[in-house]
Amino acid sequence: MSVNLLRNSKVYFTTNVDLVDPNRGKILKTGFDPANTFEIQVLDDLSFSQTTAVETIAVNETGAAPIRGQRTFNTSLNPVDFNFTTYMRPAEVGNAGAITEILPKLGGTAMLAWNTSSPPTQAAINASAAAIGTDYGLNTQVSVAAPAGGRAARLYPIFGDDPLTTATYQKLVGFGIADPGQGYATGTGNLVINVFDPDSPIETGVFTADIVSVTTGTSKKITCEENVLWNAMFSPDTPGTNFINYSTNPSVGNNAWIDGAAGGTDPAVCLLTKSNAHQLQRFGIIVIFDQNCFLLHDCSLNTATIDFGIDAIASIQWSGQARSIERLDSPTVTDATTSGGTGTFAQPAGKTTLQGTFRGKLFDSPFIANKLSTVTLASKIGSYGTASTWSASTTTGTEGTDYKNYTMPLTGGSITLTNNISYLTPAYMGAINQPIAYFTGSRGVTGSLTAYLRTGSNTNSTNRFSANLFTDLINQVNTDSDPEFFLQIEIGGAGNNTKVHLTMAGAVLTIPTVNAESVITTTVNFTAQGTDQTTKKFDILQNNEIMIKYFA
Repeated sequence: MSVNLLRNSKVYFTTNVDLVDPNRGKILKTGFDPANTFEIQVLDDLSFSQTTAVETIAVNETGAAPIRGQRTFNTSLNPVDFNFTTYMRPAEVGNAGAITEILPKLGGTAMLAWNTSSPPTQAAINASAAAIGTDYGLNTQVSVAAPAGGRAARLYPIFGDDPLTTATYQKLVGFGIADPGQGYATGTGNLVINVFDPDSPIETGVFTADIVSVTTGTSKKITCEENVLWNAMFSPDTPGTNFINYSTNPSVGNNAWIDGAAGGTDPAVCLLTKSNAHQLQRFGIIVIFDQNCFLLHDCSLNTATIDFGIDAIASIQWSGQARSIERLDSPTVTDATTSGGTGTFAQPAGKTTLQGTFRGKLFDSPFIANKLSTVTLASKIGSYGTASTWSASTTTGTEGTDYKNYTMPLTGGSITLTNNISYLTPAYMGAINQPIAYFTGSRGVTGSLTAYLRTGSNTNSTNRFSANLFTDLINQVNTDSDPEFFLQIEIGGAGNNTKVHLTMAGAVLTIPTVNAESVITTTVNFTAQGTDQTTKKFDILQNNEIMIKYFA
C-alpha cells in the first residue's frame, strides 16, 4: 500500500487515440511514439475531476403526519474537468538531418515528389498519374518511424482537389512533409510510410520513399514544448499533419502552430485561421502519479489564460474537458536523457498498461520574466505583417494625425483565449448517462491591462499615457461604440531575443476604470476582433483575432 505524491506526477499529451466510433478519441494502450506523444512540464496546480449529476425527488404533503422522505438518483456523468499551467518557453532546437525532399514510391513507381523549398502546386497534384488504386478517405493517417537517436518526421497525405480530374480527385497522390524530423540520412528506400484510413479498416498500406536530401550542419528552428497544446486549441488537424513551415507553403494543412526559422526573423506562430470547426484535434491527456496512471479520453481545450503579473515568470493556464476518465497501473517510465529525446513506457511484470515511446520534455529552453514586458497600443487597426516573416506588426498613416500611440507600462493584467465548448449528454431514464460529443462555440479573446494612472502630452507620441487614453475614450463615447485599436503585448520585451508577442490587429477597448490604491491605477478591458487586413476594418467573418509569436 502506498500514497501518491503530486510532486512525482508526470503529464503527457498524446494523439495516439482511436479515430473510429464508438471509441473515437479514446487513448490506445500501444502505438506511442515521439511523433504522437509528448511529455509536458506542468506546475503544481494540476487537477482533474469528474462529477456526477444528481436528481433528488422529494415528497411534500399536508396532514398531521406527512411523509417527508426523498429518493436520490445519479442521472449522468459530467465531462471531466482538468487544468494545469505551463511556462512559456520559446526553444531554439537543432534540426540537422531534417528531411527536405522525398520521393515516395508505389510498387517501385515514383509518386508525387515533395521538396520543402519548392512544393508541388495543386495543378501538379491534380495532374499526378500516381493516384493509389482505391481511394483513401480524407481522414487518412500517415506515420513514419524515427531514426536511431533522432526525432520522427511527420508526413501528411496529399489528395487531388479537382473534381474534373477523376483519376486523382480526393485520391491519395503523394505525401507532404509537415515536420521534417531530425537525424535522417539521404538514401534510397530510407523512409517507410505507414498509411491507414480509419473510416475503412481495409484501407491500409506500407510505402517506401527515397530521402532525396536532408539538412546538414546545425540547422535550427524555433518551437516550444507547449506547441502541441496551441495546435490542439485552434486546429482540427489529425495526427501527422501539424507544424508546416507556413512561410514556405502557407496554403497547405490545417495546422494552428507553425515552427519558425532560427535567429528571430521568422518566429514560430500560432494562428486562428483554421479554427472554424465544430470539433478540434482529437487528443488525450495521460497523468501518472507514482503507482497510478489516469487516462483522460477525448479531450478538448476550452481556455488558455496568460497572466501579466510583473513578479512572475510568463506562463499559460490551460483548462479543458474530457469525455471520460480511466485508471490503470502505472507503466515503468524511462525519461529521455537529452532535451526532446526519446523516453519509454514499459509494462511491469504481470501488469497490462501503456507501452511505447514518447518525446521527452524540452528542459533547456529559457524562461521569460513578465517584468520585461511592454505594450504597443495605437488608436487604429493595424497589420500582422507578411507571411514570409510574421515579424512586422504595424499601423499605417501619420502618427498624431491618423492615429495616436499610447505608452502603457504594466502593473498587471491578463488575456484569456476561449473556445466556449459545450457537451451533449443523452437523458435516458434508469441509466447514468455519459457525454457523447462536444461542440465549439464562438471564439473569444478578451483581457485587461492595468497601469498607473499617468498623464502625458496629447501631441508627443512618446508621452501619451493611461490618463490620456482615458480622456480620449471618454471624449468619443457619443460617437464611437467600438473604438478601434491595434494592441500588441510583448511578453519579455520588444527588443529581447527570447520573447512572446500577442498581436491583435484590431481590438475594442472599454472605458478604463480608476482604482483607488496607494498609487492610483487604471484598468482597461479589451476584446480582440476579426479584421479585414485589406480594408483595415472589423470583420466578424474573419478568424484572425490574435497571432501568438514565439521568438528565440
